[in-house]
Amino acid sequence: MKKLTVLFFFLIISYKSYSQKETYNWNFGYHAALSFKTADLEPIFVSGSQLSSWEGCATISDSDGNLLFYASGNNIWNKNNVVMENGSNLLGHSSATQSCVAFKSPSNPSQYYIFTVDAVESNRNGFNYSVVDITRNNGLGSVIQKNIKIHPKPIERLAVIPHANRRGYWVIVHLWESNEYLAYLVDANGVSSQPVVSQGTFRAKRPTGSVLKPSLDGTKIASAHSFAEVIELFDFNDFTGKMTLTHNLTHEYFKWPYGVEFSPDMKLLYASLMLNPCRLVQLDLTKQSESAIVSSMTILESRPVTFFHGSLQLGPNGKIYVARDGTNFLGVINNPNNLGLSCNYDGNGFKMPVSSGLGLPTFVQNFVLPSNVCPAKGNEVVNNWNFDEKEIDIDSDLNKVSESNLVDFLTPGSYIIYDKNPINVDDDCSHFNQSNNLIFFHTRIGNNILYKFKTNVKSGEEYALTFKFLSMYLKSYTNLEIFVNGKNIAEDFLIAELPCTMKTLEYPWISQIDGEAEIIFNYSSNDTDIFAIDEISFKPCSCPEIVFNEKKHEICFGGSIELEGLEDARFSHKWSPVLNIDNPNSSNPIVNPKVTTKYSVEITDMANGCQYSDSITVIVSPEKELKIFGSDFICIGDSIIIGVDSDEFVELEWSTGQKESNISISSPGLYEVIAIDENGCVYKGSKEVFVTERPEFSISGPLAVCFEEEFEISINQNFTNILWSDGQTTQKAKFKGPGTYSVKISVGESCFNEDSIKVTLKPDQEIEIAGESVICFGDNTILSIEGDFIKIEWNTGDTGNNITANKSGTYTVTAIDNNGCKFSGNKTLELFDPLNLSIESIDLGSFCISERVSINRVITPNNNQDVEVLNVYNKNSFDGLNISVYDELPYIIENGKLLSLKIDFIAKGKIGPFSDTLIIELGKPCPSVYKIPITGTIKDANSSIWLADTVVEAGTYICLPIYAKIDCDGYISGDIDYYIEIDLNKKVFLPEKAAHGNFRFEDLGNGFIRIYLDDIAYLKAGVNIINYICGRVLLSDSLNNIIDITHFNWDSDIPINISNGSIGINQCQFGIRHLDIIKRTGIRSIPNVANDDFTIEAVSSEIGVHQIELVDITGNLIQTLNFNRINKTDNDIFHFPISTANMKSGVVFLIYRTPWSSISEKVIIIK
Repeated sequence: MKKLTVLFFFLIISYKSYSQKETYNWNFGYHAALSFKTADLEPIFVSGSQLSSWEGCATISDSDGNLLFYASGNNIWNKNNVVMENGSNLLGHSSATQSCVAFKSPSNPSQYYIFTVDAVESNRNGFNYSVVDITRNNGLGSVIQKNIKIHPKPIERLAVIPHANRRGYWVIVHLWESNEYLAYLVDANGVSSQPVVSQGTFRAKRPTGSVLKPSLDGTKIASAHSFAEVIELFDFNDFTGKMTLTHNLTHEYFKWPYGVEFSPDMKLLYASLMLNPCRLVQLDLTKQSESAIVSSMTILESRPVTFFHGSLQLGPNGKIYVARDGTNFLGVINNPNNLGLSCNYDGNGFKMPVSSGLGLPTFVQNFVLPSNVCPAKGNEVVNNWNFDEKEIDIDSDLNKVSESNLVDFLTPGSYIIYDKNPINVDDDCSHFNQSNNLIFFHTRIGNNILYKFKTNVKSGEEYALTFKFLSMYLKSYTNLEIFVNGKNIAEDFLIAELPCTMKTLEYPWISQIDGEAEIIFNYSSNDTDIFAIDEISFKPCSCPEIVFNEKKHEICFGGSIELEGLEDARFSHKWSPVLNIDNPNSSNPIVNPKVTTKYSVEITDMANGCQYSDSITVIVSPEKELKIFGSDFICIGDSIIIGVDSDEFVELEWSTGQKESNISISSPGLYEVIAIDENGCVYKGSKEVFVTERPEFSISGPLAVCFEEEFEISINQNFTNILWSDGQTTQKAKFKGPGTYSVKISVGESCFNEDSIKVTLKPDQEIEIAGESVICFGDNTILSIEGDFIKIEWNTGDTGNNITANKSGTYTVTAIDNNGCKFSGNKTLELFDPLNLSIESIDLGSFCISERVSINRVITPNNNQDVEVLNVYNKNSFDGLNISVYDELPYIIENGKLLSLKIDFIAKGKIGPFSDTLIIELGKPCPSVYKIPITGTIKDANSSIWLADTVVEAGTYICLPIYAKIDCDGYISGDIDYYIEIDLNKKVFLPEKAAHGNFRFEDLGNGFIRIYLDDIAYLKAGVNIINYICGRVLLSDSLNNIIDITHFNWDSDIPINISNGSIGINQCQFGIRHLDIIKRTGIRSIPNVANDDFTIEAVSSEIGVHQIELVDITGNLIQTLNFNRINKTDNDIFHFPISTANMKSGVVFLIYRTPWSSISEKVIIIK
């Protein structure tokens, strides 16, 4: 059969299994690009991307993770960041939520489909596809088919799910103004023209719709509806392409749901909600009902903005990335399978040097994370797993054929265990005639149970089923099913290899029970098939248990022992610690520790990589120091005792022959002893004793010190063994305070001499107290002493270096320093008498509003001292009150003289009593502040404001007077500020100005205008005209029209009586004497493409406040312009430049509001 390989090689359509590396590169946003082709699959930023897209984009890589091309929906760029040949003007749109998606053609491995949809901004191009041949232009690719129409009315999103047979794809779109979803099959026959139609609940009322996202295994779909404020959940049948609605999720927070993404285990759903406040949420899909799912919502992040969180996309590393519009960060959900906040969301999870938009690349979702089979480390549970024994029987519903009756294998429904091709024993395929048995199957039409067996499993344990499949013919095998307790774990089984090709297949399974599991290999087909299987294995992923017995050994100090590991050669050993061990990698090393040591061993089963650990404790009898106690010296003529501690030994003997633990000696020499402990360990010791004379010395030091003073006492020569009475052992010793101090000089323990010295206490010393000797009444001074003292006592009871003194008298202090020396001192303090002034209060009397008065006052000190005046002022700065001094400050009031004050007062503010405080600040002789109350009363007053009734002819230019008077014991004269607001019918009178003051008016929008005026009234006794409102009288539909004073106030608290006036029109006069020609109100936009802006031109002759608003298609305010046209002579054409740099493509409305009308204009911005 190998000879057929060359003949048929070009006829084979190879099919490559899905892998995550097609998604290793992401291009999105504004020139952002990531690569996941790293050792730990954590992304890195890649510069050079030419894509600039607010939303939709797609990227595709090869099976090794190398970038092939990326697209925005309008253009395709190759791996060199250059627009691909014929790759421009695609009919997608970068503002579509999911503008495009790309995947390899099922019929040609060098070609790629790219599907596109249009955006809401244009919505005329529909659903199209193009084809890229990646082999052209030296691997840079070329678009060989472009913009082939599929359907005219999709909304701006799409999704792709592989077909269950893994030979094609389902491309799914949602129709505008419909609840229908269309699934188009793309396989070796191309793009199907007849889609599978499914229904949801909600119609896409606008051609936008947010994200359509399948789960990782393609069995579920989430559909976000932006304007319907709902998220639909569907089950998806990847055999039929049919979507079945399961849930409609709604909540008050679901304002414009946009991005959606399933967790890798498909138990959780994440969603971005884009209207203010913008939220990122998690929903628990394990809940059954819609209300329970929505109630499980966890808010991961909330921002008080609109358009912040955008698309969500699962990455090759199992993390979910979140687009954050207008920022340099992607959010990262680090543990998306974890419920609630434990999913570990980081809003600033990945930083970029460029800005993100709302979109992330759209992928075939199954590209992202393939199923991974765990490394099987447990013991094999399948008997005869490699079929080495031909005579074994298996549990199968096929008939077993023997080697002697090979012809029986030609009958479908047969199997044989054999090492040759049972159809052709001369087949030279390398897998035959190698003393390696395989199990060959010849299946019948229909269902075939090839092989089944049972084994015990543990709940929660992960298992790996592996086997080898040998293709016998040039065909694709797709019909093998492997059921574990009824669940098919090989749904994606596909073999499309050359004959004589052996392929290893792996499938994971996690047990949900403790007990027996049944594994069935089943083959179901509409035709007969011949193939072979070998090395069927079913192993747990966890390592098998090995039970170690704890071991302990005991040795004497200096001894050694052999440790015990596992003898089987497949186990490697690593012992620690490595100290005092002959070979740490041996299974049975020899150790000789000096102390009790716990030896740990790491054991690796080199057959499966499983690791184990054990420990063995070696107890070492401690090295007993056989120390002989006693002196090393004997004074001439003395004797001493030497010995050992006998409690730890059962037997001992001295070199003198004595067996007691203690012996007496009187002569010098070397004395030895041997001892044996209860474990039989032998110890030896020795001591050499010398003869010496008794030491002689003299002692010296001070005879008097302070109580805590440190000092030194010494002996006249140095000795080896010196011991002072406090334990010091040096020739010179330090002591503190008076007392008797002694020293002992020893040679050994038995030969010594002693002496002592007596030290007495020093008398007290004097100390100076610093500080003032004289102070002012009410003042104080700081008295202090200098020095570091451990104890201070003043006669005031204070205990610090400083005290505050404010009374006359004598102050004494006693202090003790660190040496215990005592110090004492005293100081006498004198006190000045207090100072009094002649005046205690000032009453200014009663005044009418605006009345002025000047009052003189004198202040005389009542003592015989000169007084320095530093400052004079009123505390509260009462409005209208001014206090001055005739003499220049600072001023000295000499003994017997006075200070003259002048008080100027204008009655202002509230009616009734008022008060303030006169502040006098004094300097020498004693700084002080004196406060003198000032009082007075502002009398009650009444005021009247009114407008006259006026009758004039229409068209007359007139000035309307404003009348006022204020009464307080007669009419008040003077100047006073005021503010007034007047409402009048804008059809009767058109105001143009006031005679004086700040004048303006506005249109109230209800047929009336309001005049605002603030000014100063210069009043004389009696009735006053305080201002005029000038303008033109119009023709009214009423004979008499009220002029309404809606608000008036003086800048003082004066009651006000208001009387309104009126304007009457002389109805007999129909002719208008004055006619103004005005321009028609209008607004338009003037484009300026070169400068990325446009100009708004507004035309209006209307007088008053004008406003222009820029509003987007959703009603959000972009910008507001306000301006006034005050007089009819003002310019009536206005121009405003508007920058579009920060605007996106779309429709903007200009709304122009004038005093008399409101108009709008639509502007389309194309970026």
